[in-house]
Amino acid sequence: MWKRNRRRLWQAFWQTWTIDKPAVLGGWLWQVLVVELAACWIG
Repeated sequence: MWKRNRRRLWQAFWQTWTIDKPAVLGGWLWQVLVVELAACWIG
């Protein structure tokens, strides 16, 4: 039972720090480096 709970916690932790957080960072980088710079360049 403890191993299952530990595995679930580890999977949630792993998903948060390897999928969710980089996705947020990637979205932010895209916004800043592509969208904002293009708006400045065009505008």
